[in-house]
Amino acid sequence: MKDKFNPDNDGFDPSEEYFKKKGDKYENETEEYFPQETSKPPHYLINKVRTELDLKSIQLKIIFRKSDNPYEGKKNKLSESLIDRLSLNQDRIKNICNDVRNISKLADPLKKKLSSITRPNGLTISKVSVPLGVVAVIFESRPNVAADVASLCIKSGNVVILKGGKEAKNTTEVIIEIIQRSLIGTNISPRSVISIRDYSREAVNFLFKMDKYIDVLIPRGGKGLISEVRDKSKIPIFSHLDGICHTYIDKYASKEMAVLVAFNAKMRRTSICGATETILCHSEIADYVLPKLIDVLIESGCIITVSYTHLRAHET
Repeated sequence: MKDKFNPDNDGFDPSEEYFKKKGDKYENETEEYFPQETSKPPHYLINKVRTELDLKSIQLKIIFRKSDNPYEGKKNKLSESLIDRLSLNQDRIKNICNDVRNISKLADPLKKKLSSITRPNGLTISKVSVPLGVVAVIFESRPNVAADVASLCIKSGNVVILKGGKEAKNTTEVIIEIIQRSLIGTNISPRSVISIRDYSREAVNFLFKMDKYIDVLIPRGGKGLISEVRDKSKIPIFSHLDGICHTYIDKYASKEMAVLVAFNAKMRRTSICGATETILCHSEIADYVLPKLIDVLIESGCIITVSYTHLRAHET
C-alpha cells in the first residue's frame, strides 16, 4: 500500500475511460481495499480518522469561512434552515469528532453468523454478514454527513463514493481529504473513501449509470432528491421518501424526562430533518405531561397544533 497520497490525483473521475481502466480491479474492490487479514481493528482506524478531524478543525473553520460562508448563503437567497444546516463552528466540529468516536465503539459488524440451517442431506447453510462492496452516497447540505458515512463504511468494510451538496462543497472536500490522509500508513487504501469532485448535474447523471461498478446507491436528502435518484438510477437503491418524525411518550414515562426529551427532540436544532414533527402521548399520562411540554415549547417560539381528539377529551 502506498504511503504518499495526492488528493488531486486520487479523486473520483466520472468518465468511461476511468471505469474501463479500473475494469477487473473493481470486481474485487472490497478485497483490495479491505484485506481479509488486517493488522489494525476497525475501531483503531476510525479513531485515527477522529483524531485527524480534531487536529484539522482549525483548517476546517478557515475553509468554511472563506468558501462555504453563511453570509454568502444569504446573498444567494438560501433559506434560513439550509444556512443553519450548512453552518460549521467549533462546537459542531467537536460533535463531528464525537460522532466518529461513537462509530468506532460500535461492535464489528463483519463476519457475524446471522442464522444457520442444516438441510436434510446434512448441508449446512449459514447467513454471514459481509460488506456490500462499493457504496455511493449522495447527500444534501450538512458537511458532517461526509464524516459519518465515511466512518460507517470504513467500519463495515465498504468502499464509499461521496457526493455532497454544492453549497458546502469546499468544506465537504476538506473533510474527505482529512479522512483520506488519516488512512495513510494503514492497511486500508486512502482511495476507499473518494469524492466526485465534479458537482455538476452531468457528472451525477453519469454516476447513475454505473451499475456495473457500484453495488448500491444511497440518497440522503429531501423528497426531490430521492425522487430524482429513483427515476434516473440503474443502481440498486436504499432510500426513503416521505417521513414524519414522531416522539412517543408512554404512560410509564417519567414526566420530567418526557418533557426534556421531547423538547430536545424538537428544539435542539429545528432545521435538521430529524427534528420531531409529531408528539404522541399515551392518554393516561397526557394530563400530566402535555401542559408543561406545551408551555416550554410555546415559550421557545414553537407553533403547536393540537389534535381534535385531545381537545374533546379536555372539554369533557
